[in-house]
Amino acid sequence: MKKYIFATILVVILTQYRFMEAGIIPMSPMQMSLGQTGLGKQNAAMISAINPALLSLVPGSSFSAGCQRLYNLAELDQISIALSHDFGFAGLGIIYSNLGQADFWMDNSFTLAVSANLKKYIALGFKGEHERVSFDERYGTLRKTSIALGFALSHEDFVVHIALSDLNRPRFSDRDRKTETGYRIGLSLSSIPQIVVNLETSGRKKGEQRYHFGQEVQLERMIFIRFGLVTNPTLPCAGLGINLDKFHLDYALSSHNDLGESHNLGISVNF
Repeated sequence: MKKYIFATILVVILTQYRFMEAGIIPMSPMQMSLGQTGLGKQNAAMISAINPALLSLVPGSSFSAGCQRLYNLAELDQISIALSHDFGFAGLGIIYSNLGQADFWMDNSFTLAVSANLKKYIALGFKGEHERVSFDERYGTLRKTSIALGFALSHEDFVVHIALSDLNRPRFSDRDRKTETGYRIGLSLSSIPQIVVNLETSGRKKGEQRYHFGQEVQLERMIFIRFGLVTNPTLPCAGLGINLDKFHLDYALSSHNDLGESHNLGISVNF
């Protein structure tokens, strides 16, 4: 009973302050372990959840699937599936995410992302997301649709990207206040062989700012170790990746001082 009450309180917090908590948006283990930043050596379809323009850095076709347990609560299990394809001049990505349990609280989202290569090193992206939040049968269902834009500049050993989310300032119902426009600015450096360093900042127009740091080290051709940090709240993260030709297995762990640990396990295929 106590665990159920705690989960209920936590759901209210996450619903009101989605952008402040870790792991609510669909996120691969690689991104989670890198402090919720965008890029690593092996990028896959889930990358468009952070910035749709980054689809330009995923060659060919990609499939990702993951399962995340937030704060060790079964009531907050999240399952995500993502597909993407590079058409050469543009990229297309689809993400579906399911968070929670049907008899308790469930948050479903469907995302469609498109990226276009304007020049050799410059890409623009557009993302539309429809989100549906349902409670038990005593309450109604909430819905909102949001749009986001992204920009990415990539050149050899660095990537700069900017994303603006909730540009239409959506709300779940007429009684809710409008969602503030969000932003994310990131820099990824890979000038040292086998090492990627990510620095990002994110937040809302009238909300508090967050800082993200992540580093990935490729020990051998098959093994990647990752660690990261997110502020506000402070969330240390770590993870491990195994590269099996076209298949990539990833695990991530993050820790919240008050709420506990979150685990993320996923697989991706680039073909």
